[in-house]
This record gives sequence, structure tokens and C-alpha cells, in this order.
Amino acid sequence: MLKQLFVRRDRDDVVVLQVLVPELSDLVLQDKLRVALIDFVETHRPQKILLDLRDVDYCATGVINTFLVVRKIVVDQGGEFKLCSLSESLRIAFRSLNLEDTVFSIHDSAEDSIAAFNAAI
Repeated sequence: MLKQLFVRRDRDDVVVLQVLVPELSDLVLQDKLRVALIDFVETHRPQKILLDLRDVDYCATGVINTFLVVRKIVVDQGGEFKLCSLSESLRIAFRSLNLEDTVFSIHDSAEDSIAAFNAAI
């Protein structure tokens, strides 16, 4: 049984949450991730948050919806939200849903995302 859904690895003033679940298709797991991410952003109120998806091979549309909800909470709190390190299949899914560069700022790596956060200053 997976104990951790994500690990926090802050970089400078950016809160980096690395999602540790390779396949996010199970409904119970999707719900646990949703609750954990929403609780995290509501409790910690990060101004800059990056979801690192390097370990995620697949996610159902319910997970993408969770990312939309979490992004909205962060933005409503005056923060910024980015995604990075998506697998090719995830990147294709985000593009086909017209979410890349319209709703989500997606970068190839955590380093690229950190640079984008810092360039926005």
C-alpha cells in the first residue's frame, strides 16, 4: 500500500510537490490525492506551487480535474501554479484538452519551472 501520495521538496521560494503515484486510475486513490492536495493548499496557502509529475505515467481525467481545482484555489489566494515533468502521454492529454499554455503553465523540468516563476517577478 502506498503511504505517501506526494513529497514536498521546496526550491527557493517555490513549494514543489512531487507526485509519487505512477498510475492514477483508481477512484479511491484519485479521491485521496484530491483531498490531500486541496488540504495542503488550503492549509499552507503557497504563493508559488509546482506539481512535479515525473513519476506519473498515467492519470485519469478526474485527476486532471483535481489539478484544475487546486490551481483555482491557489490562484484565488493570489498564488501561482505550474506543472512540470509530464510524460509524453500526459503532455498529449493536456494538449488535446487544450489545457497547456491556456490554463496550465507546463514546463519540461522543475528547473525550467523555477526559472519561469523567477522570471515573472
